[in-house]
Amino acid sequence: MQAWDDPYFVTLTIPNVPGHELSETLDTMIRKTWRTCTKRLERAGLSVVALRKVECTYNVDKDTYHPHFHVVVDGEEQAYWLISEWLNHNPKASEKAQDVRRWDSNKDLNEIFKYFAIFFDKKGNPIPVSAMYNLVV
Repeated sequence: MQAWDDPYFVTLTIPNVPGHELSETLDTMIRKTWRTCTKRLERAGLSVVALRKVECTYNVDKDTYHPHFHVVVDGEEQAYWLISEWLNHNPKASEKAQDVRRWDSNKDLNEIFKYFAIFFDKKGNPIPVSAMYNLVV
């Protein structure tokens, strides 16, 4: 990424899903939506140089999961196009929940390389074992 011209940090989100939908949702996000979005960028003449990570958090109060992508992409135009395409393919996703900002290696490096799943809630309590099963299987 140090060799990239203009890296941006992008977060792509969807609404939370119940546990029984998590596996299929992740599969759709990775195999269908991501591929479709990047192919559309390429067809628009934009190169897609990116590093993508899947992360999933758990909402203890609602018993739902929040799968989302953290992406580092080379180019501001690519970053905003990616969000636009993501929202086109995820009409229930909130525009306000997506994020794009210039890459800051001091702050964002940890975010892109940290864990896939968070095992504690916001209060520091461990996630229930039943929820953990959905996160790691």
